[in-house]
Amino acid sequence: CIRDSALLGRFLGEAPPDLTRYEGAFALAAWDARRRSGWIVNDQPSALNLYFGEFGGGLYASTSALPLARALALRLDPRGVGELLSRGTVLAPTTMFSGLRRLDVGEHVCYREGICRSKRHWVPYRRPLDLRGTEEAASLLSTLAVDRIRRYRALRANPVADLTGGYDSRLAVSAAHSAGSLGAVTVNGPDEHDDVRIAKRLATAMDWPLVHFEPRALWTRPIDPDLRRELTYRSNGELPFTEIYHHRLSRPRLAEHHDLHFTGGGGELLRSFPWSQEFLGVGRRRRANVGNALRYRFFQGGAPPAGLFDHDWHAALTSCFRDDLERICAAEPDTLTTQQLDAVYIWRMTGFSPYSTATFPWLCSAAPLMSAGILDVALALPWKIRLTARLMRTMIHRLAPRAAEVETRYGGTAGPLRLSNLHLQTRQLVRQSGHLASKLDRVLLGGRMADLGFRPRTPAIPRK
Repeated sequence: CIRDSALLGRFLGEAPPDLTRYEGAFALAAWDARRRSGWIVNDQPSALNLYFGEFGGGLYASTSALPLARALALRLDPRGVGELLSRGTVLAPTTMFSGLRRLDVGEHVCYREGICRSKRHWVPYRRPLDLRGTEEAASLLSTLAVDRIRRYRALRANPVADLTGGYDSRLAVSAAHSAGSLGAVTVNGPDEHDDVRIAKRLATAMDWPLVHFEPRALWTRPIDPDLRRELTYRSNGELPFTEIYHHRLSRPRLAEHHDLHFTGGGGELLRSFPWSQEFLGVGRRRRANVGNALRYRFFQGGAPPAGLFDHDWHAALTSCFRDDLERICAAEPDTLTTQQLDAVYIWRMTGFSPYSTATFPWLCSAAPLMSAGILDVALALPWKIRLTARLMRTMIHRLAPRAAEVETRYGGTAGPLRLSNLHLQTRQLVRQSGHLASKLDRVLLGGRMADLGFRPRTPAIPRK
């Protein structure tokens, strides 16, 4: 923990600060009025939005875009509007307003002598680590996760963490449990939803206090013009206002008893999710399949209906995204497809930044697994270690063995394979095989097998 005065001195001194030493979810601006110089920087994956722009011979910076846009009479940005309409969110550095940018992944801005310079101090590419196997990787990452969560605990006393039926949130919660930094867990959804049923079983098994928000009981406030304006303001217009309606009602209630909120964001980079659409190209030393990434990670909904708009802006937007992905994939020479798509995925995660930024005033939120120190290791893992969920399961078992024994939404437990859970792990294997068959059908056959009625059956999670 650094005092504000010491931090300010580091940024406004003669020597440039070492920006890679700072981790966590943060947005920082430092300004020396006498020298007319300053810095703006946020966390490496840009989890908290920080906007900036040069107008009228000066530099403006803010964590909120709408007040700046209104004060400077900025027009809407066509690309920002297109992203919102087609994807429901906006990725850095684009904003909803012309001339205004968001800090991109690993980017900072230095302003001196009337000149504004933006540079990158962190890039999402790492050389593969020489690890002996999954156990060593799990040990290293588990230690880092506990350490980063303890650092948050030094600032906030009573965290609450999201808990669903998957691996990502369970890993973050298990790390918080191991660190002694877990006040409670929370889950959203109807009682009959798998996430809710699994979270309740897990909380009972671990004796974790559980806060359950049932939408039918919580969503009682009508969205009138005043609430719509507030939600639009909070999200800087970068999300449909209904996307944070639930957060507007639930986060202030959590804040009555907790001072920090954890999510499982970033867990995807400990498994194959960012590059699973690459199929036979996984781990090859060649350019990644940008077309598949666009189709299955960015524009899953396809183009808007023909005739809805007076011109086809979606094709131009898709072309811009293709250029962006090509640029990210070519940023480092001689890299594997998996490394390129990890970098692409971290950029894609800036689409979740509007959520973190919008809800921050109600309850500070952070994704410990997105801390730079953990990302540096995750990006350096040999891709074969992430090919299955074994890494995450091994980590969960190390951090909270009893939590690993409760089944997940995928069918199996989150722990190692044993004779006692063989039937659950077999069910998970059947589910994964069906999912893979469906994905291959969509990619290679255009969904023809599904059209013919060949749909893999998914074993249900038994109710208890």
